[in-house]
Formats: sequence, C-alpha cells, structure tokens
Amino acid sequence: MKYFKALTFLLLSVTFFSCQQQKTEEKNSSANGNIALADSQLTNIDFQIAKNYFVKNTIDSITNPLIENQTTFDSIFGMATVMGEEGKPTAIDFTKQSVIAVMIPETEYVTSIIPSRISKTADGKIIFSYAIDQGEKTTSTMVPTCILIINKKDRGEVILNEVVMER
Repeated sequence: MKYFKALTFLLLSVTFFSCQQQKTEEKNSSANGNIALADSQLTNIDFQIAKNYFVKNTIDSITNPLIENQTTFDSIFGMATVMGEEGKPTAIDFTKQSVIAVMIPETEYVTSIIPSRISKTADGKIIFSYAIDQGEKTTSTMVPTCILIINKKDRGEVILNEVVMER
C-alpha cells in the first residue's frame, strides 16, 4: 500500500509539473462566446475581500457585478456587524475604489465563493475567476456572496469565470 501511494504521488507530481510548463490559458464565457487568453495577455488586478456584509432579502440577483457607488452598493448589501475587532464591515471608499460582487442562489449547504484571480485584458475587460466550495447541508439557508474591493482605475466590463475547484 505504501508503494502504491508513493507511486501515485510521484505520478501526480510529474503530471502537475509538466502541466505547469505548458502555456496557461484561461477560458472565460461571455455573451459573445468563449474567450481564450494566454497569461501574457492579462494584467493582474490587486483586490481586497470585503467582510461582514450580507445580501438584502429583497435582492434575487446582481445584474452588474461592478458596483461603482455607495448608493448602488447600499441598495444590494447590508452591514453584518458583530462584536470584536474583526466584527466591523470592511470600509469601502467609493471615491477611490469600486466593488466586484458575485452571488449565487440561496442554498441549504455551507457554500463559499473563493476568488482565484482578477485580471484585465488588453481591451480593458476585467476577468474575475473564482471557485465555489460547497460543504455540508445545514438546517438553515444562505446566499453565498463574494465582495471584492478593487482600485477605481481598474474599471471595465466584468466577465465572471467560474473555475472548477481542485480537491
């Protein structure tokens, strides 16, 4: 059994490293079809995850993931303040920052949206790649949401790219 595990680990390692040598491409879907871009055509965008916000129960979906002002943000999200130092919602300064927000339908499973990468194409489109991690079933429901803060200068059409989570 030890020999089998070691051999499996070795084969997986070789496969992983050989795949790293190939040119990486990100495939993203948009209204116009699939876009395939090499890493060399993308510029990474720095982001910060906003914490302690919730989607208001009057919201079924987010029509545009890029939110550029406080009024629009407040119409979608509420503050979920809890006790302690980490309990305050992340501050967002809409004069210098914008938000990319993604939500998925209500679920009974513990679910997280995990940001993988935000990048910008040469023509100014923002590609937000993320994975969805679904856990155990619960007795309550939740609306999984991910709110990312980006620099205001990094605006553009946002293309959402759900990637398969590797386990």
